[in-house]
Amino acid sequence: PRHDLDPDRITYNAAISACEKGFQWQGAISLLQEMRKQGLQPDVVSYSSAMSACEKCQQWERAFHLLGEMLRSTVPPNLIAYNSVLSACEKGQQWEFALNLLFSMAGNELQPDVISFCAAVSACQKGQEWQRAMTLASRVRLSGMSPSLVASNAVVSACGSSLQWETALEVFRASRVPLGQRLISYNAAVSACDEGHQWPRAAELLQRLAADGLEPDQVSFNSAASAHEKASQW
Repeated sequence: PRHDLDPDRITYNAAISACEKGFQWQGAISLLQEMRKQGLQPDVVSYSSAMSACEKCQQWERAFHLLGEMLRSTVPPNLIAYNSVLSACEKGQQWEFALNLLFSMAGNELQPDVISFCAAVSACQKGQEWQRAMTLASRVRLSGMSPSLVASNAVVSACGSSLQWETALEVFRASRVPLGQRLISYNAAVSACDEGHQWPRAAELLQRLAADGLEPDQVSFNSAASAHEKASQW
């Protein structure tokens, strides 16, 4: 019989996938353990679903551990598996683990995609590693991929969090985000001005936002108001 169509494995994978969709990471891991007890080797679908469950529940260490199991087994991890763990590291604010994982993919004959880079850039942003975030975004462009809205905004936010408001504005101006999706980008730039106590720049961005036909939201106003308040205290 064909090994990859084993109904027992299919049943287990369906159950693990259900746990993932239900945010039940403990149930997903328990099912993996049960598979082994039944003499069934988890496949890439089993592991990927379990890692995705861990990622959704912000269990980055568990996801990382499962990836290690795959690397030690006869089941090589695919891009989906790596991206799940990268996303888990991003949510867990583990930028160093995220970067190590990203750079290790080439050694396993896998090419990172935009999702991989976005997760790593976002992890660097949360760790206030703005220079690393910018380097990764540059690598995305050099590889011929188009940096996503998430990656561009993460770089702007990383610069803002590190009080690099001028760099944040440079990245914002250079980004090629479609007009209809620029509100989040504007908000990230206004927030960077707020962090840098740059009220005139924040006000200018609000004017440009309106000129582009976009409606400022609560985030826009709150960041601008905060920048104005900080400027008045100087």
